[in-house]
Amino acid sequence: MMSDGFFFLAIFFAIFVGWVATGGPNRPISFAGPYITPITNVGQTQAGYGSLTVGHTTFTGTGPSASGSTGNTQQDIWNAQAKLATLQKNLRSSQLFGTPSPYVGEVSITTGNVSTTNPDQEYVSLYANSSAKGGVDITGWEIVSVATDDYGYIPPGVTLFHSGQVNPTSDIVLNPGDRVTVTTGESPVGVSFKQNECSGYLSQSQTFSPSLSSSCPLPNDEFNRYYTGNDKNTLFCQQYIKTVPECRDPEEPASGVGDLCISFIDQYLTYNGCVATHQGDRGFPVSQWRVYLGRKVVNTHTDRQDLWEPSHDVLKLLDKDGKTVAQYSY
Repeated sequence: MMSDGFFFLAIFFAIFVGWVATGGPNRPISFAGPYITPITNVGQTQAGYGSLTVGHTTFTGTGPSASGSTGNTQQDIWNAQAKLATLQKNLRSSQLFGTPSPYVGEVSITTGNVSTTNPDQEYVSLYANSSAKGGVDITGWEIVSVATDDYGYIPPGVTLFHSGQVNPTSDIVLNPGDRVTVTTGESPVGVSFKQNECSGYLSQSQTFSPSLSSSCPLPNDEFNRYYTGNDKNTLFCQQYIKTVPECRDPEEPASGVGDLCISFIDQYLTYNGCVATHQGDRGFPVSQWRVYLGRKVVNTHTDRQDLWEPSHDVLKLLDKDGKTVAQYSY
């Protein structure tokens, strides 16, 4: 049995060598086309017709002859290597991404200031895309660093913040177009909050990173609209109000402006006064949140203060179920 096997192998090998010697795969008839002409007359030979493409080589047969055009083999290899590299990157990205959340595509994460190790200055940005269906509650979502394996949870916040008092918190719900600045450190005002037309006043005595908008209702416009004093110091009051910058409470009004002017300043040119006056205005709400993860600044080199690597990291935004909503790499 063994000798018979070798005998048949020898015959097969001999046929193969003969095929290669007579042209093998380079013979036109080998790729002359998917069809063979039938023999209908004595002395007629068969020929291929139609065309067949193998890789980047196209063979065409029309009767007794066939032609072929071959592409650049080295270029084919390079193209294949490039496709393989792309597939490998996509596979790694898919593995790193993890289990997709139902909110994929609704909320994205982008860079902010990731190069610092100061938690009060380290932040990233979230954005509710136009595809977000209704309100997206991000309270309890998690931002995770792949490099450090550290994380922080998004806390509840205050929709309408008032200064100098306890503010009740609720879930942070994003609508399409809303943006969120997520800072690693503690809130300068003690709580996460939604910005409004008057928020610039808060930066007068607190430091925010990034800085808050310095656009507030103009002091002179407020004077022309709300000042009701008719005493002899009205002119002096208006002249003084014109010197007050936007979003600034004149802590020490100039002497001689009169009591009614000081009362006007206290009522309208402060953060709480601005909120009370303008919270019903059409342009009062701002689609921007300031969220703080609460990482404290510590005076030691043994504890890590920042959440992610300053130079290179992958940040993942996870929903309450630990599924990936979005990720950002830098």
